[in-house]
Amino acid sequence: MIGSYRQLGCLGVVAGEDRGNGFLRRRMHGGRVTEPRRTGIRTPGGLGGTVVPRVGATAAVLLIAAGLSHWRSFPEILRWDFRAEPRLSALTAARNELQELMRDPRVVLVGCGAWVPRDLEYLLPASGNFKDCLLLRPEEMKGKRIIFVRNEFYNLERSEELDAFLQSCDRQTLFRRKPFVISECPALPK
Repeated sequence: MIGSYRQLGCLGVVAGEDRGNGFLRRRMHGGRVTEPRRTGIRTPGGLGGTVVPRVGATAAVLLIAAGLSHWRSFPEILRWDFRAEPRLSALTAARNELQELMRDPRVVLVGCGAWVPRDLEYLLPASGNFKDCLLLRPEEMKGKRIIFVRNEFYNLERSEELDAFLQSCDRQTLFRRKPFVISECPALPK
């Protein structure tokens, strides 16, 4: 009943009224009325119960359904051996090597065009660490150590200029851990 109702019970009379924001109950014991208490949100249209559990249950069903589409990857996600992937280990080792090399003020880190190893750039303390090998001028590099850094995303376009730079610099490899290679160039390729 939406207006108000009265019910006789063994503990006393229960009186209640709907004020639109929830159903309040008062228990009356021997002429004494206890504080009102919320018993649930009344929904329009006679749906009964509360809206929140229905929304929560719907959200849970949707999350489970979304997760079932990726059930094959659950063992990989929930494995207990928290070891770093080989590429992540190589990335942090390459970063450590670069930080050691950068202690020498003569070092210039070089990547080529779009193939600069951005993942290493993001792990270094400052930004703008790499210069583009295609834009280097010989007069800028006098007295400098040119350190060429690359990863698996190098020269996918098969440029002859980039291949020449690679051949020139790969003679003296300072660090190699798949997929990262750090090498020192004797000079800029001609």
